[in-house]
Amino acid sequence: MEHIPRALTLLYILGTSAVLIPAHLLEPRYFIIPYIFWRLSYPERRIPVIIVELIYEIVINAIVLHMFLYKPFEWLHEPGIKQRFMW
Repeated sequence: MEHIPRALTLLYILGTSAVLIPAHLLEPRYFIIPYIFWRLSYPERRIPVIIVELIYEIVINAIVLHMFLYKPFEWLHEPGIKQRFMW
């Protein structure tokens, strides 16, 4: 198994920190682009690892879709108006 160069790891951490620290708000959506860059540069190519990752992503997406479609909620200051969870 080959390793990710240390310079790339350092640039990844510095770049991600430079974007996320000033935001003062941590949400999963802020980690999407850094995750994609990390995943594309990660040398792991074993099929079982990829299958586990795919199953994990499908489960998370199914949970979020279920909450969006079937779990609307109402704010106290806006009664009668259905709100939807979005991620």
